[in-house]
Amino acid sequence: MRRWAWLAAALLPGFVSAEERVLTLDAPVVEGPRAPLSGAQAPLEVPRLDPALPLAPLSATALDVELAAPAASAALATAKPLSAIASATPATAASRPEAARQNAAPESLEEAALGAAIRFDKAPASPDDDAAAVWKLRFGAPETAAYRRARDASRAAGWSEGREALQAAALAMYASAGVKAEPIVAPSGGKDTPAVRIAPVKGAGPLNGLARELKKNLGVDLDYVPERTRDAVAAFNGREKRILAPHLDSPEFFLSLLHEARHAYYSALLAKGEVRLFHANVVARPGRKISPYAEAYASYMSLEELSTYPKTLKHLLSALRDAEPDERWRIAALAQSRIRHYLEFLGTTLTVGPQLAAAKPRLMSAEEAEKAGLDPFPGGAYFALDLPQAVVYLPLERGESRTWLQKKLGAADPLAVASARLKARSLQELAEKAVPVAGAYRDAVASGDQAEAGRQADRLIKLTLDADRDWRLSYAALLARER
Repeated sequence: MRRWAWLAAALLPGFVSAEERVLTLDAPVVEGPRAPLSGAQAPLEVPRLDPALPLAPLSATALDVELAAPAASAALATAKPLSAIASATPATAASRPEAARQNAAPESLEEAALGAAIRFDKAPASPDDDAAAVWKLRFGAPETAAYRRARDASRAAGWSEGREALQAAALAMYASAGVKAEPIVAPSGGKDTPAVRIAPVKGAGPLNGLARELKKNLGVDLDYVPERTRDAVAAFNGREKRILAPHLDSPEFFLSLLHEARHAYYSALLAKGEVRLFHANVVARPGRKISPYAEAYASYMSLEELSTYPKTLKHLLSALRDAEPDERWRIAALAQSRIRHYLEFLGTTLTVGPQLAAAKPRLMSAEEAEKAGLDPFPGGAYFALDLPQAVVYLPLERGESRTWLQKKLGAADPLAVASARLKARSLQELAEKAVPVAGAYRDAVASGDQAEAGRQADRLIKLTLDADRDWRLSYAALLARER
């Protein structure tokens, strides 16, 4: 950095040189009032930093908001009704893959297929790569009925009672489908609670195969902990390295596990010290929403959802294609609900992006990051950025870069500022491109045009891959120049 620029950076908090603006794509700065953090160095109290797939209501409603970006306004118009879906031509036996037609699952997972389904940065090589979406487990009818009774009783008691009975019923239901599982205890609210672990073994069916690949490649366990997931579809906890499975009769069972596995993949990247574009968490202040568009994800959002959801949207189409005629409406409604969530993420991104570019990063201690529930990041550090309605946590592959004089004057960390602005601009550009594509996916599903919906899902996947690739190039140049 030139001498004059260094001096300006030392004297002016938040100053970014012209050279840095090139690398940050000259992200716009939007000023606004900022509420103070609760405590000079204390992170906000967060309800839970598990990236969770929430329970999707089986209805399609309008996202009755308009975004500032012109392209977004038209795409977020009222959603079309689902009337066309029930009458859409069901998939014929000839159009279904043989394995799905026979409702048979492979004995173990092929690593390539698993990689395409889990890794956010690997595009599907062929339509068969997302076949995991239609894997099914054949549960016994008596075991299913007993499980549902136990679950409903525990739910009625606020999940604080009937836990052992629910654990036993889940084990019996898994066993009826040939799934190898074992009873365990898992932490929940400072105490242990009965849970079930899917055995990570080979040759016992798709669920055990998935558990094996997760354990072998990512060091992650696959557990059913109903007291923690409650009625969320699924969740992932990075500090525990644990995927929390959904209820056994969830219509999105395998879909949700693959979705959470992509979050686990993100966590594994951080554990290796590698940061990607979508590594960021947004936590609302008490009594606030993270954006005017936040509904299902009002208090917390991982920006990983921008890249984990597109493959979920693609997998839902596979499930819709191979669903029985009387189940098609349910999968179609789930697809409508999930695309609504994705439009919500895009709206939040377009809200937070300009604020992120204007915020002043603050280095967090390792203790603060752990208290906030952030994923372990041994190769770098987290920075907190104070927004009016929320706090954003960003990982950076290098820690403090301020000089003694910059610290003395209270200047912002120049590398963290440049990194935040680069990430903000990249995310904004992605969101602006993705909104009309997401709207086209929604309309295609509503009209029963699965082929067009598949094309739009592939476009969303490609947009996220391209955005992450371009950001990584600029980010690497930024880090190299600051060494």
